[in-house]
Amino acid sequence: MPWVRTKQLYCSATGGVSLFALQFAKAHGSRVIVTSSSDEKLERARALGADETINYRSIPQWADEVFRLTEGRGADLVLETGGTATFLQSIQAAALDWDNLHYRLPERDGRFIQCGFRDGEAHSTAG
Repeated sequence: MPWVRTKQLYCSATGGVSLFALQFAKAHGSRVIVTSSSDEKLERARALGADETINYRSIPQWADEVFRLTEGRGADLVLETGGTATFLQSIQAAALDWDNLHYRLPERDGRFIQCGFRDGEAHSTAG
């Protein structure tokens, strides 16, 4: 179960799936970072337990901010629900060893979950 090892979760939005993940992760002792373009939605995420919030309109390079908040490591688990506008930075926010992606290094054992695309543009299809 991915939540057991997750120390830091990054959620790419403040919709229903992300807010559920935030509460679930907090119940399992994870630190949670949430992004949104709305300060009002970020305030709600904080009220639900988010440890850190990032307004991606005021911080356009928010993947760098995730790395800063995780002391250069990246998030153990990234939940991407935003779509094409957030997809690439969400991958960049994960704790992955980009030089050795074919190895599973314990200090860089990040995971990435894509959960729908609100703009309807998926990056790949199964089949």
